[in-house]
Parts: sequence; structure tokens; C-alpha cells
Amino acid sequence: MYDRNRLAPVAALAAATLLAVGCRDSVAPVRHGPEVPAFSYGGTPPAVTGLGAIGHRLALPVMNRQEFDFNVTGTPGGRFFIRDYSVVRTNGSLGSLTADAAADAATGISSFTETSAACVTFVGIGRLDTGDLVDFSVDACDNGSAGAGVDFFRLSVPAIAYSKSDTLTEGEITLSGATKGDLDVTTVTRGSDLDPDGYTVTVNSTTSQAIGTNATVRFGALAEGSYTVELGGVAANCAVSGENPRTVTVVAGGVASTRFDVSCTATTTVVVRVRGLGALGSGPALPGMDRLEFDFEATSAPGGRAVVNDYSIMRDDFSAGRLTVDPATDPETGVTSFGRTSATCVRFGGVGRINDNDRLYDFFIDACDNASRGAGADTFTITLPKRPYSKSGTLTEGDIAITTF
Repeated sequence: MYDRNRLAPVAALAAATLLAVGCRDSVAPVRHGPEVPAFSYGGTPPAVTGLGAIGHRLALPVMNRQEFDFNVTGTPGGRFFIRDYSVVRTNGSLGSLTADAAADAATGISSFTETSAACVTFVGIGRLDTGDLVDFSVDACDNGSAGAGVDFFRLSVPAIAYSKSDTLTEGEITLSGATKGDLDVTTVTRGSDLDPDGYTVTVNSTTSQAIGTNATVRFGALAEGSYTVELGGVAANCAVSGENPRTVTVVAGGVASTRFDVSCTATTTVVVRVRGLGALGSGPALPGMDRLEFDFEATSAPGGRAVVNDYSIMRDDFSAGRLTVDPATDPETGVTSFGRTSATCVRFGGVGRINDNDRLYDFFIDACDNASRGAGADTFTITLPKRPYSKSGTLTEGDIAITTF
């Protein structure tokens, strides 16, 4: 069990510039400017607690490790503490920042905002171990159960150019009593001559986002209730299946979702074909090495086949990661969409099977025929959105050729 006693305040948070630690976008909240609303909750407000650490697992001076302990609600009050092991004073003590109005009236939490179904931002004034008072902000995300390594923490102290953020290496962040929810909108487009500039998703006729032909966007921090969702900007040769607009219900603390299926028909009788046989990376064809091999052929019918082997992925049986698309031998797989993205590039997508087992995944391949064979200019990208997985690069071997007939 994580020991709260280890987090008792000691002297310290460096008033020196420290570099920010990178974070994973899939679990990080959107950054917000200084204009953060104060407390605005009636009834029982939401609350967020956190006890844990980011960075290195060793709690030793000079290590890049930050331990935190906080309990903040959507009403005035709350407390926050952090210790940074990478900040070591001349007397050997570690850097720290404390905000607790009950113990130090000059400090405290001044605002609390839900930024998504899982994330909050709170802002306040804290005291450094040096005695200085500084403004700070914290982003905290409850992305999963304890120990899952997906909860997220970020602290920013602008006055000293200090920022640390990462997913948790220890402990847990818990958000309770959430009043906001999120809405994910997904598009799946099949056929030929896909809409080149994508679409627009509009919620309640007021808030819009651009979305690709095969993509997902999120509308965050929505109040609980029903919302009208409409997909617009659809090309004349494409049609949306099902209701459009449609109504989606958002529940506080949850993520609602809706999917728009779009079918596009060819606008010309010219058939486009793309063929590719080659590799990315410089490693040998051995599991664990930096090498990806591909062999594909697809047309704007649409249809085709593909095999991709990623040797950087080593499975339990020591085989490389493999995606196979071949409707002739596996009818559950196939190429279902095809479109030009530029004069030299195409994107095709569909359903493929991972390592010949029962796991089917949607995939997209972007292939660019930028020069003649061997010139080292053709590019290849494969994406599995739901895994998630993506690899791209310029060919180190082989060729990609786009032809019409």
C-alpha cells in the first residue's frame, strides 16, 4: 500500500527552471489558459484526490521523481503537496510546494474546473520551501483503476518556469461526483473517391469540429443531457447511413459515442491501382529488429490484399507482428475504401487479421509513389486506430507504384 507518511512536507521546491516531462496525449487533458472559472457548483460538488508519484520509482535525491498528495473539491478549501526529488538543496533537503489554507492562510485552492469526464484542473497559491508564494495549476485525470498506469498528473508553476507531467508510476488519482461527460464521434467511410477534405461534426448546432473520413473526435466536458449531433460537409458522391442529425445522451462521468457510416461511389470510370513491395527500417528480418516489410495491391474498385510484417514487435512465440488482408482466403478481411489524397499518394483501408488468429482490426495504409524505383523517396504508413498502432517512413527497400487504367 502506498505510504502517505512518506509524503509529509519537507523543505523545498526549486525556484529554478526545470524542463517539462513529456506526456501521452491519449490520457492528458487539454491545456487551458489563465482565465479559469472559480467554484461554480451547487449541491454536492465533485472531488478529486491523488496520492502517488510520477517519474522514477526510486525515491532518492537527484532522481527524476515527483510525489504528490492532494484532496480538492469544487468548493473553497482543499490541500495540495508535492515533493520533487530532482531538486536538491545545498543542505540536502528536497524541493516541495504546499497549499493548505487550514495550516497557512496565505495559500489555498482558488478554482476547480472539470475539463472532461475524467479530468479536472485546479488552480491555487502555494508556498515553496524557500518561503516564497507562487501561483500554480494542476491537471489530474482519473483514467483507470489503481496500478493501471494510465492516470495522469501535471503541475505548472509559471513564475519559476516549472512544469512536470506524466502518467503515474505509483499510486492513484480518483475523481468522484463528476458532473460532466464526454462525447466521441467516429466516422467510417467506405467506397471510392472518398471526400478529400473530410467532414464537419456539429453538436447542438453551435459547436463544430473537423473530422477525417475515418477518424474520431471528442467533445469534452459536456453537461449531462441529450445532444443533437450532425455530420456535415459530405461530398455529393457520398451518403451518410442512418439518422443525420441524431440524438445522443451524455451521462456525467461517462463517455458517450456515436458512429457515422458513410459510403462513397466513384466519380470517374478510371480505375486507380497501387502496388507496393518493400521495407522500412535498416534492421535484418528478425524479431525485435527495426524493420517493417509490406506487400500489397489495392484498387479503387475498391478491393485488394495486403501483408505487413513488423519485426520490431516480438510475440510470445518469437514471431514478428503480422497483419494479413486477403478476402480470397479469409472472407472476413478486405479492402473497403480507397481514395487519392494527392497527385502521388493514395489511402486505402479495410479490415485485417492480426497474426492469423481471430483478432480483426480496421486498418489504413497511406502509400506515396514519389519517385522511380530505388530512389528512396516513396513513403509508406500503416495505422490501426483501435489498437492503437502506427508506423511510417521512407522506403529503404522496394517500390510503390500508382497506375491508372
